[in-house]
Amino acid sequence: MSFYERVDSLLRQKNISQRRMIIDFGLGKNTMFNWKHRNNIPSGEVLLKLSEYLDVSVDYLLCNDRYCLNCDEMLLLSEYRKLGKEQKENILTAIKVNSPTGNENGGT
Repeated sequence: MSFYERVDSLLRQKNISQRRMIIDFGLGKNTMFNWKHRNNIPSGEVLLKLSEYLDVSVDYLLCNDRYCLNCDEMLLLSEYRKLGKEQKENILTAIKVNSPTGNENGGT
């Protein structure tokens, strides 16, 4: 998946139009065209802001599949980030208890 395809897919998932994103970032009207047809990639500053805007890592935007999460993993992470400290601790304990190793140390 190209950089453009990844950004376009994330925008669609979040119901954000390309036009809205361009306005929000103050980018030129040809930005998406350049990303798609010229395989341009934005500056590091824009990449960082875009990753925050779309709630993904810069690695994910750059298609570094080693760090890519599938849709379920992205949803879990997004929901986890909304939880309070105690709720996060409860979730982590449940994961450790239910891990394939079957112990609360998570295999450590």
